[in-house]
Amino acid sequence: MRRMLVRGLGFTLAVMLTLACSGSGADDVSEGLADVSLENVAAMIPALDDLDTEFAGMEADSASGSTDNDAAALRTADPGDGGADLARLGRIGGQTSTYWAPERSPDAASGAAIQLWMELDLFQDRDGAGAYFAKQVDDFDRLVGEEISDGWTLEDVDTFAVKGLGGDATGLVVRTASQGTTLHHTVVAFRMDRLVAAAGIVRRDDADMAREVHEIARAMANRVEDVSAGDASLRAAPARSTEPVSAERPLTDTDESLAGAWRVYSQALFYDAGGSGGSDAGASTTRRLHLSGDGGWAFGSSRGTWYVTAIDPADWQRWDVEPYGPELKVVLDGWSGQVVDGPIEGDESGVSFFWMIYRVDDPSPGVLQTKFGHP
Repeated sequence: MRRMLVRGLGFTLAVMLTLACSGSGADDVSEGLADVSLENVAAMIPALDDLDTEFAGMEADSASGSTDNDAAALRTADPGDGGADLARLGRIGGQTSTYWAPERSPDAASGAAIQLWMELDLFQDRDGAGAYFAKQVDDFDRLVGEEISDGWTLEDVDTFAVKGLGGDATGLVVRTASQGTTLHHTVVAFRMDRLVAAAGIVRRDDADMAREVHEIARAMANRVEDVSAGDASLRAAPARSTEPVSAERPLTDTDESLAGAWRVYSQALFYDAGGSGGSDAGASTTRRLHLSGDGGWAFGSSRGTWYVTAIDPADWQRWDVEPYGPELKVVLDGWSGQVVDGPIEGDESGVSFFWMIYRVDDPSPGVLQTKFGHP
């Protein structure tokens, strides 16, 4: 399932771009990897301060941590992949670490890395890892030039040579685009026996980042070797956050450009079991959401308070939406008996739309995205 407003690849490329590797693997650590556990894998990803100082100011994404098969399937090239597909290939689990630049708007991010990620996937055996590689290679070739997720097109893929990581290591430069936004992903992927590894940097420009990503991948390979040799002093990656949105009023207060009446522009419910359902603007309710300038809101008989604040990196993971530009969110306290929020879309002239994204149990468990626009 790929839930998004406008989905970029971002850290979702982490698994997808391990696909271009094939071959027998780096056998010099195969004996140590035979007994490796998911706990060991958690220690195989370098910490940020173990990398180049260029990335020292980046902030850890709270989504970093262990990834089960369902989560990993969301990151593959084929939208039809599911957790059961990876389980059949023998994937046991994995670990990811993602870091963001403090400022990620298009202007602030130009000329700098906006994201750095590292990922490891552990399989039961090298055959399963090899089969995974083969499928991803086929999928990747098939999807070049096509929409890989809602609104995002995989425009181009180039390769570059990678040395020192085994015969099946490869480098990829990938360009994706959606609605005028282009992202450039530089990736180094490799396999060490039954471990799949990949590292990447995402930028808005097409600067050559092959050397930097190769150094990150080399640091990962070194840690894999150290852990497989029994070094227990290495630190594990940060754990996944499951904290809900806070009801405490943060930095920013109500925004006058949001005060007034808003109508439901569209709704979509993305079911946990797969698939989605929704309505367009023409089918939406005629009821209006009223946001008052004093921080109160009303929707029919429902009442509560609202405010505007900055989007936290953890919000995108909680919404299951890839970052696509907005920096502010609106928060409604008391909506359906909970605190809900979503990104605000607009420009210098004012707010065009905003979203409410939250979990529901009826008619089936899933994530509901409601888009509000002007009446």
